[in-house]
Amino acid sequence: MILVSGYLGWKEDFLPVLPLLAEGGYHAYAYDHRGQHESPGPAGPEAYTLDTLAADLAQIVQQVSCPQSVHLVGLCMGASVARLAAARSVEKVRTLTLVAATLGTSLTQRLQLRAAATASRFVEPKSVARAVLAHWDRPSPRRGAAAGPDQGTQARLPGTSADHLLGLARSWPRAEHRQHKAVLPGVPALLIHGAKDSLYSADQYVRAAEVLEAPIVALPRAGHCVHLHQPRAFTQTLLNFWRGLDG
Repeated sequence: MILVSGYLGWKEDFLPVLPLLAEGGYHAYAYDHRGQHESPGPAGPEAYTLDTLAADLAQIVQQVSCPQSVHLVGLCMGASVARLAAARSVEKVRTLTLVAATLGTSLTQRLQLRAAATASRFVEPKSVARAVLAHWDRPSPRRGAAAGPDQGTQARLPGTSADHLLGLARSWPRAEHRQHKAVLPGVPALLIHGAKDSLYSADQYVRAAEVLEAPIVALPRAGHCVHLHQPRAFTQTLLNFWRGLDG
């Protein structure tokens, strides 16, 4: 299986679940996108779009899927990347799991990303990204406090290229209108989210699950970073999904 990180994320985000997946009998891979943390990337923000990231992931799928097909698990923006990559290698993909993601960006995300892209014309993109990150999963009065990314996320941000941050801030919102085309008939899907996620509403998750014809699981006491807040419950949800398909 392949774990796909989101915007302002990294492969280390999945460290709490990797040993749990191994205990469950699965070989799991996590990686940094091009220009993210420890992965090098080309120069220029135009090299960083959902399509270029999906092409990279499709190559990884081809490398690790022999002889069996793979389970793709994408977090937030990584779910969009995973859907596009699956469309390129549908015969190699066993299942698709969307984590803390719907079929497009939320209004909050679009406003933040567009503001970040505009501000990056005048302020160093990494400084803008830190500001976005600080408000990415703010506590919601309606749903209670929901902790956002940990301090390790802030510490690793300097390793991500400015072109990566700026390119995706521009391209991710623009790609929203294409999200429904990435739904794949014949590929079982699952949607997992935190009950206290402040980026998307429960109704948005339900609508996405209906379009995908996918079961939906809301984990309590978890915010947007559901895999960090409830790693054991998150992993068990994945295992139950996969094992249920295998009979």
